[in-house]
Amino acid sequence: MKIGEVNYQVYYNSEIIERKSINIDKGTSNQGIRNQKDVFISGGKLDTEFVNDMREFLPKSFLADNYLYELWKESGNYVKTVRENQGSYGFDDVVEGAAVAYSSLYQKIVEGHRNGTRELYVLEDAKSAKWRPVTMDEELEKLEKGFEELIAWDQMVAKSRMQCAINRERFQGAELVDILKTTDIDQASEFIEETYLEFRSCFQKEYEEKGSVVDVRELVSSIMRRGKSDMYHYCRTLFKNN
Repeated sequence: MKIGEVNYQVYYNSEIIERKSINIDKGTSNQGIRNQKDVFISGGKLDTEFVNDMREFLPKSFLADNYLYELWKESGNYVKTVRENQGSYGFDDVVEGAAVAYSSLYQKIVEGHRNGTRELYVLEDAKSAKWRPVTMDEELEKLEKGFEELIAWDQMVAKSRMQCAINRERFQGAELVDILKTTDIDQASEFIEETYLEFRSCFQKEYEEKGSVVDVRELVSSIMRRGKSDMYHYCRTLFKNN
């Protein structure tokens, strides 16, 4: 954090308590600096009340990359739980994880803005340090971008799995199952994208009609059942034995 011409090192996970002012010599080691647990000061006096206010406020600032990370975290936790409970996970679990993650964040954003409990801010003018509240539409736009990035990630994972299967056949003599020989991975990649986007569209429609009572897992299952059966079988084979 820079205050005036002085840079301060501030950690968000613990409160700053001012006990004394210190000057850090150029020869002081990084470990020596880290040992100063109460306050970090370089050449000036630190307003601890100001820093602690900022420590609470800055995590609420609006960062464009947060949504992909949150989707990764939520979907990853879902798949991890399935694997721990069942010993393995498959393609259905990967799609369900993405769907649960998206629906959870979507509801948090919409309901939080509607009832006034969600506070995120964006820096509108860096020179004057002017912040403004983020609108629901802005957040939803970033969520959609994050979801599309998640789709691209899962498409990449599918292609990577197919390449691994080809490598095992080439270098280890492990024969490919028939469906992996006869199906184009690019078509399967398109199927993944279509499935995710159809879920998003159906979820948003049902959410507006029913609110938070949408059965996400049943919705995913119904989309799978009416999708392209050959592509679905291909993807299930590709993600098998995880």
